[in-house]
Amino acid sequence: MLSTSLCKSLGIKVPIIVPPLAGSASTKFAAAVSNAGALGSIDGCGRDGAVFKRDIDTIKRNTSNPFAVYYDTQTLDSEQLRSTLTAGPRAISFSSDDVGDLVQQVHDAGLVAMVEATTTEEAGRAAAGGADVIIAHSTEGGGKVGAMALVPQIVDAVSPTPVVASCGIVDGRGVAAALVLGAAGVSLDPRWMAKRSVCSMADTASVAKSLHELVAQTETAFALSWNGGEEQVRKLVDALIGVRSRTYLQLMDRNRQLIEYGEHLSDVATRDALTGVLNRGAIMRAAEEALMNAAASGQPVGFIMADIDHFKCINDELGHPAGDMALREFTRRIGGAVRQSDRLGRYGGEEFLIVVAGPLTRDTLSRAAERLREAVNAAPFDLGGVTRSITASFGATVASRVGVSVQDVIGTADHALYVAKRGGRNRVVIAEASSNR
Repeated sequence: MLSTSLCKSLGIKVPIIVPPLAGSASTKFAAAVSNAGALGSIDGCGRDGAVFKRDIDTIKRNTSNPFAVYYDTQTLDSEQLRSTLTAGPRAISFSSDDVGDLVQQVHDAGLVAMVEATTTEEAGRAAAGGADVIIAHSTEGGGKVGAMALVPQIVDAVSPTPVVASCGIVDGRGVAAALVLGAAGVSLDPRWMAKRSVCSMADTASVAKSLHELVAQTETAFALSWNGGEEQVRKLVDALIGVRSRTYLQLMDRNRQLIEYGEHLSDVATRDALTGVLNRGAIMRAAEEALMNAAASGQPVGFIMADIDHFKCINDELGHPAGDMALREFTRRIGGAVRQSDRLGRYGGEEFLIVVAGPLTRDTLSRAAERLREAVNAAPFDLGGVTRSITASFGATVASRVGVSVQDVIGTADHALYVAKRGGRNRVVIAEASSNR
């Protein structure tokens, strides 16, 4: 997705800046760009005062959205800047990092100061001088490759100041590459924008269509590269510019490590160490959430208590390692028989709780529990070289009543489990919903 950091500071919808277009229609084109959600710009360099005022009036008549004024710092006089600051632009862009106290004047007027930089040294000086946005612009023969290669270097040099990539980007893959390399936005060649505007370069609808196509292409490029993983991102960047952002890839590696560590901590906090299913605390939280959702929606939820029959005999006769293997195999079979929306957790010892998502009825819950029982009975268990037929008993109940507690519902299911055990084991007993009180 496109970055939003630049949008917030400039008050625009998409992080795209379009420099001034030469020619008589340049002001209306800038207004069309701003109306389309990007930042349109007019040229303030060497303009006659009356002509410049006319341009300002024209752009303000044609858009109420933010716009920028571009200046060549070498030809800018302080009087010209003072008149511009009160004319209504959102940002002032300077062509050189040699801005002296100009940035401070821009800030005093409550505006955004953007400064072009062609090297990391220039970018560093501009950022140190207070520039709000750095425009990474290549003047060397490297073209798009040279400018793109400059982006990650400048990003590293001026962080956290946002950087805009200015390198003749003409499609969404180019925008995606710039953002992958750390740019907060892009500066598009206005001649390309005018060419893409199929009706009139001063027509807002035409310019907006071009920008929206570019945003869609960018998001598609991001989705394709991200879904393909880190290697696909590398290919995207390498294919476009022939350079690899070492900083970006280091951040990717670090981010992946943090994600993996976070997942590990989550597993430690919520998973049973032996079986890998939810531990008691996690399954109880899942049960409470399911019960609250059922009460709010009126859609019943099912609770199934499962207990391995004669589990003590397995431990006594074959040893605790065999008992551990039986527990792991039991949860593997049960886990394969529940739906993705259901929750399975170890309630304690050889007893497990399954929360069955609704909507359901007593009959559908009975069939779900029978499916679990049959999965356990499907084949003998291999307990370390010893095979043994193992069965389980199941007690279940349907709950949706407002005011009933999780403890009450589990107590009802547990009582049904007790009835199943007393009735001969290896069976399912469904408690009446009316017993949830």
